[in-house]
Amino acid sequence: MSLVKAVLAGQRSVKSYPVLIEGPDDYAQAALAGAQFAARMAARELLLEQPGFWVKVVTLYIAGFWPCGILPNQDLVIY
Repeated sequence: MSLVKAVLAGQRSVKSYPVLIEGPDDYAQAALAGAQFAARMAARELLLEQPGFWVKVVTLYIAGFWPCGILPNQDLVIY
């Protein structure tokens, strides 16, 4: 659960993340929702004792990256 707590704590600085604002559009809420979904899925993997894809995604969030998609060859696109 410390992984999930780290993601939630890291989200406190999203409001001041200028890359998520493009003109009149603010993508902070969409980014937060994506991070929260990833954290929930990672928690599920950890509870089932089967860490996998979502745990890796959450570690990217913790490292300061923003996953934003998956390529057809299953590579994760990060920002």
